Amino acid sequence: MRFGWLEVLLIAGVVLLVFGPKRFGMIGKSAKESLKEFKDEATKDEAEEQIKRKNH
Repeated sequence: MRFGWLEVLLIAGVVLLVFGPKRFGMIGKSAKESLKEFKDEATKDEAEEQIKRKNH
């Protein structure tokens, strides 16, 4: 499922109304850090798989 800009803005607006501006920023920062960690781990695992393939 893909989200367009309208859906993203609608979800962000609802989250802002529910949690308020202070918590909204904290949620965004936490989500950004989580995505960065996930990406780092995914690329690390991919590199390890490539090394294993070369050695076998």
